[in-house]
Amino acid sequence: MEDLNIRVAVVSDDPFFLLAVRALLGRDRHTRIISTAATLSELEAARTAMAGHVDVIVCDIDALVQREEFFDELRRFVSGLAAGRVMGLARGSLEHVVLRTDDIPMAALLCKAELGFCLHLAVRAISQYDVVLITERVKPLLERGSYLHTHAHTLGPHRPHPDLSARREEVAMLRVFVGLDNPDISDELSLSEGVVREYISDIYTALGADGELDVFEALSEWWWTTRFLQALV
Repeated sequence: MEDLNIRVAVVSDDPFFLLAVRALLGRDRHTRIISTAATLSELEAARTAMAGHVDVIVCDIDALVQREEFFDELRRFVSGLAAGRVMGLARGSLEHVVLRTDDIPMAALLCKAELGFCLHLAVRAISQYDVVLITERVKPLLERGSYLHTHAHTLGPHRPHPDLSARREEVAMLRVFVGLDNPDISDELSLSEGVVREYISDIYTALGADGELDVFEALSEWWWTTRFLQALV
């Protein structure tokens, strides 16, 4: 994939979500976070001070949905955009979220659990291609004839990497995409630190990687090929 410089704004008041997004997009050489805000109103106020445009706005709906007026704010925000595309992410109350948003012309509405560690790829897809994305759990909840039902393409399901066992892929994601060190991975997966080190060595060998960034690129390329390309045609 070609080098890109995708400018991203993130809207969430969840510090853990913001930390995870910063860690993930910080590894991706194609994207750059230029702003974070706790609400859409805060982002709108800050946009006038931003140097240049925003390509993608990542909206953590789970963190904002407690305010009933949020959906009206989201509709006004999206309809008022001259440039930039809005991606909505949700996990809890997915049916309620879809009911209130499926006719808003967003660039993506994605279930966090299905998206996994592919946020950077979803950002890249909606920025680089004229495509609207949803995940599989969203699709059956859409009202027939709504904006998302009419325009959206469905992201493919996760497929295990052919050169990694399920356990090694899990270790790779915790180390490279979550940023856990070996002792934390050992605790998380109930493995000895020696086994974790062995798995990491196996991962590097299987993917032809010299370091974590190579692993990041290899797994990202696999997910792009197996999950995203089918949704971009």
